[in-house]
Amino acid sequence: MDFLWQTELQCAIELKTKLELLQNSFDLHGKSSFIWLGPYPILLITDPEHHMLPAFYVSCSEMLSKWEEIVPKETSFEVDVWPDLQIMTSEVISRTAFGSSYEEGRTVFELQKNKLSM
Repeated sequence: MDFLWQTELQCAIELKTKLELLQNSFDLHGKSSFIWLGPYPILLITDPEHHMLPAFYVSCSEMLSKWEEIVPKETSFEVDVWPDLQIMTSEVISRTAFGSSYEEGRTVFELQKNKLSM
């Protein structure tokens, strides 16, 4: 029992020192900073979704406006959303990772799709 207690205490002490290291890095350099673990730099990004939200908004807005054009006003309509969701996913990946739209990287995504189907 004493061994478990000592192990838990050591883990808590190590965790506290590591969290203090992170907090000091945030205080000195801001939310996006880096720390060194031995010879290796470690990049700390505390809010990565913040930069992705505009891409999600644009891609979702484009998809919804496309659906609004397809569906007649004040009627019920069945829409196959799967192809549009695949395109929207590729669009978001393309905008967040490469800074371009899906249309610009269409050939790359089509080649990937063909490769997966083989």
